[in-house]
Amino acid sequence: MKATFHFVLRTDRPKPDGSATIYLRLIMSSRNKAMYSLYRTVPLKPKYKHLSIAQIETYPIKCQPGEIAKLTRDELYCWDKTKGRATKGFGSADSLNEFLNAELVRAQNIVYDLSKRRKPLTPETFLRAFRKSNVDQSLYEYCHEHWVVNRDASLSEETIKSYMSIIGKLNEYRPGIRMEEIDFKFLNQYANYMRKSIAQGGKGNGERTINNNMKIIRTAMMLAIKNDDFLMEHYPFRDYKVGETETELTTRDFLEPEEILQLENLLSKYYAPSKPVFEVSKEEWKERATKGILNPGEYKTLRYFLFACYCGLRYKDMFLLNVQEHIKAKWVQNSLTKERRYRYYIDVQAMHKTGRMLIVPLIDKATALLDLKVQGAAFPVMSNQKTNLHLKHIAKMAKIEKKLSFHVARHTFATTCFTYGIPAEVGQKLLGHKSEKFIKIYTHLTQNRLFHEMDKVDRGFNEHEMLMRVVHPRKQDGGVNSDQLVSVSNGELRRLIDVLSKMDEDRIAAIAKVIG
Repeated sequence: MKATFHFVLRTDRPKPDGSATIYLRLIMSSRNKAMYSLYRTVPLKPKYKHLSIAQIETYPIKCQPGEIAKLTRDELYCWDKTKGRATKGFGSADSLNEFLNAELVRAQNIVYDLSKRRKPLTPETFLRAFRKSNVDQSLYEYCHEHWVVNRDASLSEETIKSYMSIIGKLNEYRPGIRMEEIDFKFLNQYANYMRKSIAQGGKGNGERTINNNMKIIRTAMMLAIKNDDFLMEHYPFRDYKVGETETELTTRDFLEPEEILQLENLLSKYYAPSKPVFEVSKEEWKERATKGILNPGEYKTLRYFLFACYCGLRYKDMFLLNVQEHIKAKWVQNSLTKERRYRYYIDVQAMHKTGRMLIVPLIDKATALLDLKVQGAAFPVMSNQKTNLHLKHIAKMAKIEKKLSFHVARHTFATTCFTYGIPAEVGQKLLGHKSEKFIKIYTHLTQNRLFHEMDKVDRGFNEHEMLMRVVHPRKQDGGVNSDQLVSVSNGELRRLIDVLSKMDEDRIAAIAKVIG
């Protein structure tokens, strides 16, 4: 079916500044028409800019017989209705006409492409292909509308804030950039800009940060595709491959048990100033710091930081933790020892980020940090920025050569769990993760765990060697007699009995066969 295109000015819907929007009109037949906004406007001619919106909307005014006809609305604008192009009278007329020429070519190519692929040409199929992006908005405006204004319930407030920060960073690099302007070349340029040092005019970001930024941009473009505001054919991430970001943690991302002990010792040394804080001089604060004594703010920060190390709460969850609402207790019986203990635990029905129920039994160290009589917030949690500033100074005082941030506490809890043998699926529940893929971030082995695991091999060799040394060299025709076992020390004998008691019957039989 033949299709013709015209550019028309919607003068019946003037904008607040009096300008009118250009539309592309598709005509296939007298009954088969469609119009699509190009989100470009044409201003009034300079001599008509004094007209109000109401006056513009009244044109053309019907004339009485004998009166000269008034102007039509189109003639009020810098617009040639016959040619469907802008006329001179404003600075960007030439660039606007170039844009219209390009859009006409694009529209014609879409019709040709649909015909070539033997796809039906209808106003719907054409507009779907022509509307490759929401060209009225920048990428930042588009994301703000769909993530912030029309709040996505599946995303937490922190996630949306993080997403918008990344899109805002892109918008700073290229203000007002639209999705149709993002292609393979641009993505490479932007990645190089982030990679460059600050001295070179870049951001000085690492590869992991760059990949995370690209993933969010990709997420935004996929959102537009799902909303039918962007064509998959123009999707730049088909060619630009984003690197993996789920790398293993390093030893700088969490605290080893001995480092936690250093922080506990620092906490135990604290004592409050003998006079009100505002009366303590700078010299007195410096003297306390020299002695390794925290100031009150650092002391409060360290308390809830260590609590998070013991239970794995995120900063926001720690901020919202309420003694009456979230700290519960009950009698629990150990299935092995049959011992009954009154145990405290965290019971949060809806985590702020995942919306999932979280139950974390508290170890004794965590319970000791709680004031169960306090009403309301469990800890006086400061802002994230202030917390991390305190942690930086705390690490220096504790002589821990790591960059501490509050999230280190969560990593510390996770790695401690796995170091001491808590199964991955249990750790997943304790951390409140929905998917197992997230738990893989934490299941790396610490250096201590490597030694601990290799100790099992060491014990295996030693136990086997002991068996052979005790019985094999001393075997007689009838096996090992009691006289020969007299030479074995009581310690070795007990260990031998312990080793044999842990073996199954098949292995004991195999050893008996070897030693005769």
